[in-house]
Order: sequence, then C-alpha cells, then structure tokens
Amino acid sequence: IPQGKKWDSSFEEEILKEYEELTKQAAGLGADLIVWPETSVPGFLESEQYLLNRLKILIRSINTPLLVGTPAEDRNLRQTYYNSAILFDADGAIIDRYDKIHLVPFGEYIPAKFIFSFVEKFAPLPISDFTNGRNYTIFRFFIERNAKDESFSWRLVKKVRFSTLICFEDIFPDLTREFVKRDAMFLINITNDAWFKNTNAPYQHAQSSVFRAVENRVNVVRAANTGLSCFIDQKGRIVSAVEAGGHNLFVDGFKIHEIVLTKTRTFYTVYGDIFAYLCSLFTIIFLLSVRHPHKFLSRLL
Repeated sequence: IPQGKKWDSSFEEEILKEYEELTKQAAGLGADLIVWPETSVPGFLESEQYLLNRLKILIRSINTPLLVGTPAEDRNLRQTYYNSAILFDADGAIIDRYDKIHLVPFGEYIPAKFIFSFVEKFAPLPISDFTNGRNYTIFRFFIERNAKDESFSWRLVKKVRFSTLICFEDIFPDLTREFVKRDAMFLINITNDAWFKNTNAPYQHAQSSVFRAVENRVNVVRAANTGLSCFIDQKGRIVSAVEAGGHNLFVDGFKIHEIVLTKTRTFYTVYGDIFAYLCSLFTIIFLLSVRHPHKFLSRLL
C-alpha cells in the first residue's frame, strides 16, 4: 500500500479488500498465524466498531489467529495514542496488545516539544503524537496438529510464544534481547517501509533483523508494507521472501514458511554487551600500561 493511500479514506475499502483476500489465501494453505504489517488497518481498530467487527468476521471465517498493526487509543487517557500490534485468536477475540516502546523521534513524536515544536512547520507530513508503551509483551497462542490412520491417531496442541518489534525497533539489540529473555520463541518485525519508496533502504532495514536473529539464535519474521517481507532463520539467512515477477518491493502477495520454535539462550541474550564492556576495559588498561608503564606499575604495586 503506497504511503499516499494509507490514510486517504477514499482508499479504505480497497486496502481492506486487499488484506482480506491475501489473508484468505494464506489461511487456505494452512497458515498457523497470519501477520499484517505496521498500521495496516486504516483506522483505530479498537475504537472504530465497523473495523473491529469486519476483522472479527474475517478471522472467524478463516479460523486462524491474526496479528495486525494498528494505531490504538487509550480509553482512560484522552488524546493518548499508541503505535500497536494486536493479536486475535481464531475465534476473533483479542488476546493481547503490544504498544511500541521505542518511538521514532520527529516521526512519531517530537522530543522536547517545548523546544522543537517549530519542526512541525517544516515537516512534509504531520508528525504523529504517539505515546511510548511500557510493557514487553509476550504474545501467546496455540497451534494444533492431528494425524490419523488405521492403527493410530494423535493430537498435539502446543503453546507458542512470540514478541513483536514495530518499525525500527529491530535496530536496538537491548530491546530485542529483552523479549527473548522473557521466553519469546521467535520474533516478528512489522513495519511500514513505504516511506523509503523503491530504494536500497528497505534492504538495509532488513539487515537489522538479520543481526537480531543471529544474536539471539531465533527466527525473525518480517511483514513489511511495500517490502522486504521475509523469513530469517537463526543463522541470519533470509530463507524465503514475498516476491512477484522477480521483485520483492512494492508487490502484492504473501508467503508461508515453517520456522523453528526455540528456547535457546545465547551468551548475548543472557549477558548483553558485557563482553564488549570487558574488551573496552582491558583496552584502556593496556593503553595506560603502554603510555605510562612506570606510573601504572607503581599504582598497581
């Protein structure tokens, strides 16, 4: 969905029909979870009853959990808005919501607004006024597997846990590993890269998710409006992507891929940048000993 269409009310029906059709196709091929990109819903999903009802009807018809990106409004605090991801179960009920923790300065909010309020006058589009979330949400849903033949039958129900990184949150290692530390089995990055248009920037953004996958040894699934939408394995390899006509940006489509659910905890996941800090400390000690060896040794003694 090009950026010029996303918030134009005249394109609302076109946008919804596009996502609904792709969702039905994906569900028809047996997807366990379907993911829409950041702010994919053209409105405030929880506040606009028409949008909420329409989505619930869709979910019940496909009987598949759905994760959607949408702006959200705090019903208890007036004029408090979030950039959010909402997970629905297969019956159309809301399981949980994640509100984006790390907002984009001068895009989703104006830092130190009492100083930089003048920036709004020069912005090509209005700057949003979102509030950052506080909770490291772990989404949970169930997948089921059945098998049967003449001699036996079995049914497996597994509880799946994952977390969502919204937009550029995948560039922050500490933020990402906090979700994995809290038992996320894989990560989803929903983003709207339409701002980048048809440039190298969407590919550069995707490289951040590659690093996060390697650092924590988890699969990362990217659902990016206009691309690059792809699957990244624990070794940082892009193993599958949404493509059409040899292109993977500004194309309509979906992709289904099996991923590994892991409980692996790497050294980095547990201890973060402690190794880098130790290297810095030893470097400082070494430089001091080389520059002033006599003073350094006398202090140690």
